[in-house]
Amino acid sequence: MAKEQDIQKAICNYLTSLGNTIATVYTAAGIYSRKGVPDIFACFRGRYLQIEVKRPGEKPTKVQEAFMDAINRCGGIAFYATSVQDVKDKLKDYI
Repeated sequence: MAKEQDIQKAICNYLTSLGNTIATVYTAAGIYSRKGVPDIFACFRGRYLQIEVKRPGEKPTKVQEAFMDAINRCGGIAFYATSVQDVKDKLKDYI
């Protein structure tokens, strides 16, 4: 089974390959980190995008779901993905 970091890297590479997109992995550590923040931060063709990455079969925590819901309510795009294909499926309306 793929490591979460390998999935994150593949997703960032895919997003960057689309053009007009910058993506980075967020590393939460220290006293100023916040629980629930998704793994990938991106500016996707002018839209704020965050993706929580999970290994296949895993789901986000309630705190992570709440954070992603807040981003979506504010007009950003947020979701969780277990593969590059998940990202392609969820962004198809924006590409």
